[in-house]
Amino acid sequence: MIINRLDIGEDFGALAMRYSEDPATSGNGGDLGTVPESGLKATDPLTRAAVLKLRPGQYSPIISIMNPANRQLLGFRIVKVISKESAGHSFTAS
Repeated sequence: MIINRLDIGEDFGALAMRYSEDPATSGNGGDLGTVPESGLKATDPLTRAAVLKLRPGQYSPIISIMNPANRQLLGFRIVKVISKESAGHSFTAS
């Protein structure tokens, strides 16, 4: 449902504020701040791969987040890249 709403042009931040279950980012529209490309190594491989493929303004498909230890589903994520900075390849994402 959220991807469909993004596809018709609804605001990513407004949807994140309303539907995100992440208490650390839902209040600010899902803003993750600026993340250096090297910082993406600390995230799960599917999220990293999705972010690296996106251009500014694009959002990812639904990403399944799995526990690497037991492959148990932890949740889902949609990431939007706001900008990319060439020096050091930093990404600003929501």
